Amino acid sequence: MRLDHYHQIIKEVEDLEIDTSTPSKFKKTLMKLKRKKRILRRLKKKLMEDIRDIEVDYLIKRIAIRQEIEDYEANPSTFKKLVGKDSHTLRLKALKKIEKDRETRIKPYNEIREQINKLLDDIDETIMELTSPGSKVKKEFNPPEFR
Repeated sequence: MRLDHYHQIIKEVEDLEIDTSTPSKFKKTLMKLKRKKRILRRLKKKLMEDIRDIEVDYLIKRIAIRQEIEDYEANPSTFKKLVGKDSHTLRLKALKKIEKDRETRIKPYNEIREQINKLLDDIDETIMELTSPGSKVKKEFNPPEFR
């Protein structure tokens, strides 16, 4: 999934008014919070799959670089064309380059994951506040399903 899709879904989830003025609105608010929590959990799962895909791509590139270096060392004519470059230096440069690319690609996903975790924590806190025995809302309405 593209990063802008994640941002769009998170923006939609963040948009929620908590209305506990009546018992029915209280119940609807709880249902909306729980629905948004499920959405965030699915989104986080998809996000983790995308991060895993980036990691797998990185590992495949590492293997390819190692294979190229082995081929480079095995073929003396190619080795002579690249005078002054030993295989260790070439491998380090290539690995640093793909490592930097991996970090650059994963960073936005990690930021989104942190945002999702914060939203999940906020939702959990809100649900706990609304349903706790000493909550103002519960004292006012005392809905039967929360007794």
